[in-house]
Amino acid sequence: MKKVTQTIIYLTEIIMVTLSIITLYSKFETGSWFEWKNDLLTLNFLSNFGIVLAVYQLIIYSTSTLIDSAKIDALIKIHSLVKSLILFIDIDERLVCIQNEIEGLLSKDSYYMFEKEDFKMLQDINQYISDYQEEQLTKQGLLLNLKYKQIEIEHFKEFYQLQWRNSIVLRYLK
Repeated sequence: MKKVTQTIIYLTEIIMVTLSIITLYSKFETGSWFEWKNDLLTLNFLSNFGIVLAVYQLIIYSTSTLIDSAKIDALIKIHSLVKSLILFIDIDERLVCIQNEIEGLLSKDSYYMFEKEDFKMLQDINQYISDYQEEQLTKQGLLLNLKYKQIEIEHFKEFYQLQWRNSIVLRYLK
């Protein structure tokens, strides 16, 4: 049922936005808001509808792809840090170099486009390391927390690749 609902919402969005743009264009071209109604179901209307739809979809696709790519880039960096930490813990290597890297990322003077949630995730990981070094967290507890973060990051990376994210309304509702 959700698939049908999402499809209806998506089609409604496309139709409403496209007709709104055609209505605005009609007002500027002819002086009448609904002049396009006279051409309804003609080749001229279908051509205008197709062009507006294509431009709208191109704008939405490119914008959402850029926004989501920035989020995925940040998640990839955090994911690599988590995987490095798990490796270092498995071979009993010191965690100072990774902790320094995390602290550098938390300084907000980073190449990556971190958002509030990303900073929270980095702070959590940094706190896990501190707790482990102060022996408030066991090796098993640290590994458990890091592997859980890894699952969480993988979920978000997959989430940002879903196709419904190319709809403004569905993005807002989810």
